[in-house]
Amino acid sequence: VKPALRAIRTTVDAAVRRLPLSRKPTLLHGRLVWFAPGTWASIHGRYEPYMARALRTALKRGDTFIDVGAHHGIWSVYAASLVGPRGKVVALEPSEAYRTLTENVRGHRHVAAIRCGASDREGHEVFFGQGDATSGSFIREVTAINEQHSRARVTGATVAISTLDTLVAEHALTPSVVKLDVEGFELRVLSGATAVLAAKPRWVIEIHPPQLALSGGSEGAIFDLLHAHGYQTTIIDRNPNSLYTIVATPAR
Repeated sequence: VKPALRAIRTTVDAAVRRLPLSRKPTLLHGRLVWFAPGTWASIHGRYEPYMARALRTALKRGDTFIDVGAHHGIWSVYAASLVGPRGKVVALEPSEAYRTLTENVRGHRHVAAIRCGASDREGHEVFFGQGDATSGSFIREVTAINEQHSRARVTGATVAISTLDTLVAEHALTPSVVKLDVEGFELRVLSGATAVLAAKPRWVIEIHPPQLALSGGSEGAIFDLLHAHGYQTTIIDRNPNSLYTIVATPAR
């Protein structure tokens, strides 16, 4: 049966890929979502099942989700389907991937895409990227880690940065879940989120140890900060390249 299903899926994928649609359907971990051609990969999405489980567990209709480092917005769109039109999704992305992010969230009135980086201060900073690759950072040495694996050269562009505390206050948000995928900037983002941490949303954080060290942080400092704010942490995925993902929930 499985080979037959794979053959059918391959045929359907090929047909959908040829369709001149501005957005194409994907059944992503039980939710029907739509992506721009530059993001769309298959009619049946299997990307990061641990992240889908974490969001399904934590989000309900009417909730607010903040996606820090949204990239193309895969999880912003997925979360939008979970929180529904009465909920809110705010997606932050400082890289050139912001253009595709805006295409993916177009039509979702309860989703706001903001070209901004999260940090521990306000202002502007140079973001070093490789086109719209996921490996960009405000630390050039971090972006350069993957330079040898990409044809795109590293370039810098000045973008706005803000603390999460400021963004939450300015947009009158009460986040239920905050997702961080910021290529080693995790501690800097958390250090600018004192008020958000005090409000006790759930956090889903991708931790990048080598990039974190290059950004002046450490794994120990992240866990110490979370524990000091009354959180307990659980590792939900560990990647062979040292990256791992945690969920931080308020301790009972």
